[in-house]
Amino acid sequence: GPIGHPFGYQQFLANDTKRHRPVVIKSLAIEENTPTGDICCFERERHLIESLTHPTIPQYIDSFRFEATEGKGLLLVQSHHGGQTLEEYIANGKTFSEAALKSIAKQLLQGLIYFHGKGLVHRDIKPSNVAVRLTEAEVGQASWLNLGTVQYIQAQKTDALVGTYGYMPPEQVGGQAAFTSDLYSLGATLVYLTLGRHLGELPRKGYAVQFACSPSRLSGNFQQWINWLIEPR
Repeated sequence: GPIGHPFGYQQFLANDTKRHRPVVIKSLAIEENTPTGDICCFERERHLIESLTHPTIPQYIDSFRFEATEGKGLLLVQSHHGGQTLEEYIANGKTFSEAALKSIAKQLLQGLIYFHGKGLVHRDIKPSNVAVRLTEAEVGQASWLNLGTVQYIQAQKTDALVGTYGYMPPEQVGGQAAFTSDLYSLGATLVYLTLGRHLGELPRKGYAVQFACSPSRLSGNFQQWINWLIEPR
């Protein structure tokens, strides 16, 4: 079925019946009015998962162009670690412990260290773009579900707004994400996993949002760290 909210194309979770493994199938229909940006994002994601190797990055399985009576387009098949998106867990009433949040944050930070070390920024970190397999006993592997927005930091176009309201920092609205912009979006994602609301729904003073919850929910030190992530300056 459909999974996450990808940029410009459809994304489905399926089962590879030959190898008995879950996979993600991404499909982009190409029509006369299909934006060039959608095609570029699709091709960029294909190139990234083919060329990059990290536990948080899905593995490339196959890609091809298709033509049928219904139309033509592009198809990309990639690995999936199983589990659900972080957004789906919250929608189903899941409550994340501080230990689980730290485990997810640590994995995603390691992924960002890998991206940033190659001069890449993610630009759209949010709960629907991260999948993880959770059990009562442990947090499994977290992985990025959509890499179509990942770009070399120097190749960004100032006239292209990339990101999602409630998760992107002020400088990204101007079309220039920095490495720290991804940290802000990670912090916003952790806020959502704690409160079930994104930063756009919280009280603010200017650009600044002050995140707070009960000390019995998250320790003061961890709350302070999250506030450091979402500090707009």
